[in-house]
Amino acid sequence: MMKITQFALLSGKFLFSCEDSAAPCGARKLWVLDQGFPVVTPGYVPSPHSGRLSGNPFAHPLRSPRLCGLISPVWLRLCRVGRLSILLGLLLVAALGVGCSRADQRSPYPHESVMTVMLELKLFLERDPYRRAAGSDLEGRNIFKVSLARLDSLAQLTAPEYADVLAFARGECLERLGEHQAAAAAFSQAADLKTSLAEPARARAELAGRLAGLVDRAEFAPSAEGFLNDLEVLERRLAEWIDSGPPYPYESLARLERERAQEERARLLLANRFVLHEGPARAVAAARQLVETNGDSHRINQNRLLAGEVFETFARDWAASQRPEEAAFDADGRWGDLVAQAREAYRLVAQADGDPAKLEGQARLRALDAWALRIKSLAR
Repeated sequence: MMKITQFALLSGKFLFSCEDSAAPCGARKLWVLDQGFPVVTPGYVPSPHSGRLSGNPFAHPLRSPRLCGLISPVWLRLCRVGRLSILLGLLLVAALGVGCSRADQRSPYPHESVMTVMLELKLFLERDPYRRAAGSDLEGRNIFKVSLARLDSLAQLTAPEYADVLAFARGECLERLGEHQAAAAAFSQAADLKTSLAEPARARAELAGRLAGLVDRAEFAPSAEGFLNDLEVLERRLAEWIDSGPPYPYESLARLERERAQEERARLLLANRFVLHEGPARAVAAARQLVETNGDSHRINQNRLLAGEVFETFARDWAASQRPEEAAFDADGRWGDLVAQAREAYRLVAQADGDPAKLEGQARLRALDAWALRIKSLAR
C-alpha cells in the first residue's frame, strides 16, 4: 500500500513524496477528495473499490484554497452528489495540469481570445467616427491602436482559420485611424481568402480604396497657392461623395476627412498670411468656415481653439504694427474686435465640461485676458 508522507505547494503545483513497498511513486501527483472538495491529506490513497478514504486518521483534512477558489459554488454543490465527485476531481486535476504547463506562455494584452477582442472592438466600431471621439482602454490609450496591437499578437497565436477575421478587423481599425490605403489592403487580404467574409471584405476594400484615392496628397501642387487650390478641390469631391450617401461608416469618415482638409487650409493660410494675397482675410474666413461647417463634430472645441488662435494672432500682429503708446492706436476699434472674437472662442472651450480641450481653453483665456489688460494699460 502507498502512503503520502509529505506534500508541498510550489509554483502552483503540488509535490509529494510517497512510500510504497511495491512500486515507486516517482513524480506522480495524487489527489484525495473529501465530500466533493479537492484536498491534499497526509493519509492513505482512496480504495479503488469504495471510492472513500481508507484508514484516514485525520478528522479535518487540509483543503487547497487555490483549487477551491477555482470552482464555483454551484459546481461544488454538484460535486457532492454521489460518486461523480471522484470523476470530476480527476478531470479538474487534468485540466489544472494542462493550465500549469501553459502558464508561462505570454498572451496579448489583456485578452487571450479572438472573441473577446472582437466583442470589445465592436462596441467602439458602432460609434460615429465624426460625431464621437474614439474610445480608450482602461489606461486611456486609443482603443483602435490597442486593438490593432492585440490583433497583430493574435495573428501569431491563432490558427490560419482566423486569418480572414483578423484581417477584416485590422482593416476596420486602420480606417478609424485614418490609414485608408492600409485598410483597403487589409480588406483585400480578407477577400482573397475566399471565406464567408470575402464578399463584404471586397466591398469594404473598394470603398476604402476610393476614400484613400480622394485624400491622397501625393499629386498636390508644391506651391502654397496650388496646394490650397487642391485642398478646395478635395473638399468639393468629399462633399459630393457625402451627398451621394455612402454606407456606414464612410459618410462619417468622409466628413472627418473634409474637416481635416478645412483645418489644414486654415493653418496653411495662417502660417503664410504675410506672403499670400489677402492672407489674413482668407485665414479668418477659413477658420469661421471650419467652425460653422463642423458643428456636430467631436472635434468642435479643437476647431474653436484654432479659430481663437487665428483671431488672437491677428490681434497681436495689429498691436505689433501699431504701438499701443501711439495716439493712432484704438483699443476699441479693430484690435478690440479681434480680441473679443478670440476671447469668445476660448470661452466656449473653457466651458466644455468633459472635453480634454477645456484646460487648454481656460489657460488660453487667462493668457489672452492678461495680455489684453497690459495692452490697454499702455494705450491709456
